[in-house]
Amino acid sequence: YQCLQRFAVVDLSNFYLDIAKDRLYISALDSPRRRSCQTVLFHLLKILSQSMSPILPHMAEDIWQNAEQIRSARAKSIFQSEWSGLPESLESNDDDADALWQVLRDVRTDVNKCLDIARSEKFIGSSLEARVVLHSTDATTMEYLTRVGTNTNDVDEMRYIFIVSDAAIASTMAEVEACEFTLEGENAGVTVGVTRAKGAKCERCWNYSESVGSFEAHPTLCSRCHTWVADSEMPDPVAF
Repeated sequence: YQCLQRFAVVDLSNFYLDIAKDRLYISALDSPRRRSCQTVLFHLLKILSQSMSPILPHMAEDIWQNAEQIRSARAKSIFQSEWSGLPESLESNDDDADALWQVLRDVRTDVNKCLDIARSEKFIGSSLEARVVLHSTDATTMEYLTRVGTNTNDVDEMRYIFIVSDAAIASTMAEVEACEFTLEGENAGVTVGVTRAKGAKCERCWNYSESVGSFEAHPTLCSRCHTWVADSEMPDPVAF
């Protein structure tokens, strides 16, 4: 029970689901970044409900009866279902994926501390008003940060992990020290800098971007929201 509770609170609520909100709420309905997140949530719900069934049988059965997507035709009750595992297609083939994500989670803790300092000084309100700059004296940490920092798949970009409008890797400590707020982190030799994000606030996703105001049809949207709204057959969500 404690393992399940810790996973739900620490790994899901405080980390994955916190980051996933942008993908679920902002992305186009059929975009890969949104659909991939829904796939993860599908498997999470199924495996978690089966895992809790011996200790929370009524809750697990309620989930099973009300979530038709996870229920198989042969198992009308969760206690008739076969144990679920992840499909091979979802298994990571990255040998150091666990180490990479542990470093990112540790760095995220330090980033949040620095953001809290900037917030307490009334420099920012929401974390999306910030730009984060990172530097580490640890070679492995810098390798991991650089790997994520150069990611352009619109899913694992560093700014989404830290829930800020922009994030950058600094090659020198001087770039971090140029920020209004700095913090020597407790993890992996990372130093965190926080400054204001450039640009204006997007009315749809609330991220700050220099592309806001560039589109005649949607002058209050950033480039990514403009693309999704323009390509969507649904009414503009901003209008509601």
